[in-house]
Amino acid sequence: MVAQTNYDIYMSEGVEGGLATSSKIVDSGSYSVETAAGIDYARVVSRGATDNAVVLGGATPLGVSMRSVTTEGEEGTGAISYDQYDTADVLREGYIYAVCVGGASAGDAATYDTSTGQLGTGQSGTLTGCTWEQTVATGELGVVRVKL
Repeated sequence: MVAQTNYDIYMSEGVEGGLATSSKIVDSGSYSVETAAGIDYARVVSRGATDNAVVLGGATPLGVSMRSVTTEGEEGTGAISYDQYDTADVLREGYIYAVCVGGASAGDAATYDTSTGQLGTGQSGTLTGCTWEQTVATGELGVVRVKL
């Protein structure tokens, strides 16, 4: 039996933490959130203190938190993050939408803030092999190629 009978024929524009393409997800995993304040979507995470757990930011990036309809509130009004102890989807290789801190040009190396996990350019955290795929201004949504 079909659970959903109505479909929107228009694809919405990209959203922070959303996958930019479903055909190029190479590596992702699910991890328990250790950070007490939770982890927003499209934030760099590192391994936590326990197995199969992640923390926000950190010095040794594991991947980028993906948007999940299971933790998302009502569109435009709800939560846009994982709470502590939630199971977070983490992209290790693929393409994801993120808001850029500092602006970027296509091909620029993606960096991140080791405290907030926010993606951008010229920040303290290095993401070897990760690049911005399009030119974006500060605060704009763009596509990041993740390859960790």
